[in-house]
Amino acid sequence: MIGGVESGSTSVSTATLDRIGAALNVTLAELVSDPALPRSQILNKPGWAGRHGGQGILLSSVEARREVETWEWRLAPGDRYDAGADPPGWHVLLVVVSGCLTLEYAGEAKRIEPGSHLFDSAVPHAFVNRDISEVRFFRSTIC
Repeated sequence: MIGGVESGSTSVSTATLDRIGAALNVTLAELVSDPALPRSQILNKPGWAGRHGGQGILLSSVEARREVETWEWRLAPGDRYDAGADPPGWHVLLVVVSGCLTLEYAGEAKRIEPGSHLFDSAVPHAFVNRDISEVRFFRSTIC
């Protein structure tokens, strides 16, 4: 199986990759990422390809020591949530489902349209809806 994956002649399921990682004592993210990069990172690496064009992409990986909290958020036009700095080592993973979220972070404003964004949350930050329609997103806090 490993030879087929390495040569590109075989597609592998994420479950199989997880089993290979367990045998090697590494995570799925460690199997597909550059070992010189930090462990908490945005990857955007293909992890699975279907026979009919489907795909599974590993978007990000965050090393967690204690817990992961996931929140569903809906911000109406004009809504703003100011968040204080989290302890060092914490991260936030945002997944915007609809609308456009503005993340104010380190003196900059970043517009996040449907998709994901990972950031180190050890500085104050804010979630803002500057558009005319509701924004819906999921926020996972990882420590």
